Amino acid sequence: MSTENTESNIVALFTRELTMALDKWREVLGGAGVVTDDSGVGKYQNCCSQSKRYIHGILLPENEAQIQALVKIAVEHKVPLYPVSTGRNWGFGGANPAVDNCVIVDLHKMNRILDFDTDLGIVTVEPGVTQSQLEQFLSKNDYPFMYSAIASSAHCSVMGNALDRGHGMMPHTDRFSSLMSLRAVLPDGDMYQPLLDDAGAPEISRAYKWGVGPYIDGLFSQGSFGIVTQASFALARRPEQVTLFYFRPHDDVSLTALTDKFREVKQRLGGIVNTIDLGNRMSAEQGKRDDDAVLSPADLWQQMDDINNWTAYGSIHASTEITKAAIKSMQRILKPVAHDFVFVTDELIEKVNKRPKLFNRTKMKRFVVDNIGLIAEMYDYMKGRPQMKALNYTYHHLNLPPKDDESLDQDITQSGLIWYWPIIPLRGKDVHLFLQMFKQISIKHGIYPTWNLCVESETWISAGIHIFFDPETEKPAVDAYHKELFEEGKRLGYLPHRAHIDTMGWYGDEDNSHFFDTIRKLKRGLDPHNIMAPGRYGPAGKA
Repeated sequence: MSTENTESNIVALFTRELTMALDKWREVLGGAGVVTDDSGVGKYQNCCSQSKRYIHGILLPENEAQIQALVKIAVEHKVPLYPVSTGRNWGFGGANPAVDNCVIVDLHKMNRILDFDTDLGIVTVEPGVTQSQLEQFLSKNDYPFMYSAIASSAHCSVMGNALDRGHGMMPHTDRFSSLMSLRAVLPDGDMYQPLLDDAGAPEISRAYKWGVGPYIDGLFSQGSFGIVTQASFALARRPEQVTLFYFRPHDDVSLTALTDKFREVKQRLGGIVNTIDLGNRMSAEQGKRDDDAVLSPADLWQQMDDINNWTAYGSIHASTEITKAAIKSMQRILKPVAHDFVFVTDELIEKVNKRPKLFNRTKMKRFVVDNIGLIAEMYDYMKGRPQMKALNYTYHHLNLPPKDDESLDQDITQSGLIWYWPIIPLRGKDVHLFLQMFKQISIKHGIYPTWNLCVESETWISAGIHIFFDPETEKPAVDAYHKELFEEGKRLGYLPHRAHIDTMGWYGDEDNSHFFDTIRKLKRGLDPHNIMAPGRYGPAGKA
């Protein structure tokens, strides 16, 4: 039999199995719970990075029992599934699967806040609970807790972002670290929960992240081993004071020396100083509308190494006494490399709005006066209130006014954004090496993203690079640019902590990888037919 005939027979067999699976899923979910029309499926293929996969349908379960049933049907007919919480994985592929020919399991209808421990600040949610929903729940009930908000969309899933290991700028900055326990449907339709739950101690299971025995919960983070149906998060207590700070490097200091001092701040003050972000003037100018830009992108890019173009900012969430001590300590550590500190509070914002001329005696203070509206928005965000500013930048090439979330969803085919977010050791020499590589490749391709550096840890720094583009004219060029950035960064040892659907196979040779070999062995035991999220942070082929 020819290869062509074999492939044709495989397609025909899969089509028959898919048809039978769809019929059975309709029995479980009802007709409205299974979407197969082009328009309905097309909404899930749309994403701001403009990377699309072939999707056979959408399943819309409303409870855990339905998920178990639809997974068992998928196993019976060998139809691969790809779960999404709300499908807003912006910049990394949206709701698209890692590979073609999957059926999406959209969990947005499972949007209940199941439990909240008012003493411990532990909330248990379903996958469809959004950042906005959680913040409204906490604010409405005047609970003294907060969650590390996201800046791209208030309607992103709390659980989805944490499971993909998203980071924030406020407590708790590492969102997965605050995920204490979970329940999940396995690839055969059976249930998983931690041993402490099985032992009759659910409160301890929610309070103590590591449980007892092997840490199996971790398999469901950036994994393909099941569908998480609920998760518990430890929230941070709202601080007595939120302080947003800005400062400038000295004119004669190197970025290498500045980075090494940031490391000392994090090592000595730890989580009291949540993050220190480094922004560059050229990146800020790139974020403006075209008719406001002072210099061309190419001219701005040549100024990357000029320390005068860098501004640092971050936040402290603590009591008044601790904040005062932290500020004093931070200024002492940074004195050799930085100056012109401004510390933003509600009181300062009010003063600047009332009498701006009294607050313009230094360059940084003038910056605060000139940008007080944006700074007030940032300060509000630091209180745990999700925003949508980052996602609106994806329409920059069209010079459109800011959009609300519904409009963003409807017009996503007009937007262009790919996230490239490598992790770099928190050493000045490594940051310098990375930025030189980044600068050279950007100039070579004539593509100039907006970007910033973010110190979230005592050991590493992340480079948040937002590759905005016009989908109609720039997609192939941006893909080539993204590929070279990834490959050259990989050669230097700097790799993203979250993978775009197009880059999941770029980390290494699947056939010569201890990691992928281990994933295959786990999949053979838990998912022998590779039904669950094939290709997601693992081999795309059969287990």
